[in-house]
Amino acid sequence: MVSWNTSVNLLPQDVANSGDVASARDPERGSKKGMAIVGKINITPLEEKSVDDEPLVYASKQEAKIAFKELLESANVEPNWSWEQAMRVIVNDKRYAALRTLGEKKQAFNEYLGQRKKQEAEERRLNKKVSRRIHKNARKSKELTSPTRWRFVFSLK
Repeated sequence: MVSWNTSVNLLPQDVANSGDVASARDPERGSKKGMAIVGKINITPLEEKSVDDEPLVYASKQEAKIAFKELLESANVEPNWSWEQAMRVIVNDKRYAALRTLGEKKQAFNEYLGQRKKQEAEERRLNKKVSRRIHKNARKSKELTSPTRWRFVFSLK
């Protein structure tokens, strides 16, 4: 079990690693660069900001639209989702800013939904086709009768 130093809410190893108990208790006096302080926001200096915070720039509108659709796909947006549902999932991704206007984003979203609906309908159609073929072959088979066990059926594959 970990014992807490309740006066400043630091773990014992935090105090030991800080080197100076006074600096651990008083964040204004002796905090080290990048050290997380309880009760304070850890602000990263500008020189430490990563390149990932910069918005992505695309060569063309088509490329930006493709990136936006890839965002929708990577977020597993279902074809029956509303714009609001999708927004909750994708708004924090940097690819969300690929398209500038809300109209462009909604248009790309609706195109994506149409593509996904067609894709799922095609998958259902193929599954039905395979299922019909399996049932048809099973009915034609002379080896299969009403008392046949399932393990035998699966061994015929």
